[in-house]
Amino acid sequence: MADILVRDVSENLKRELSDEAKRAGRSLSEEIKIQVRKGLNVTRLEDGAKAGSTLSQLRSAFTGFALSDEEHREFMSATDEARRKEAERRGSE
Repeated sequence: MADILVRDVSENLKRELSDEAKRAGRSLSEEIKIQVRKGLNVTRLEDGAKAGSTLSQLRSAFTGFALSDEEHREFMSATDEARRKEAERRGSE
């Protein structure tokens, strides 16, 4: 396992983390790891919400445009072919 050194932590933040660790019956080190994980999860959720918002915008832009099953298959086939060609092109560079 790796160690991480965090410098210049305010006394107030250290006290808050220590108090929370004591309330939860954890070591300060374990409490900090939990808080970092929580922070990462919040960031991921926020990033997901942003992506969801973009997806919603894209969906609304295409409202009313419906493909038949055959049109959808053709579109997906063309997309797969374009991806395959791009992968081949990148592989030859």
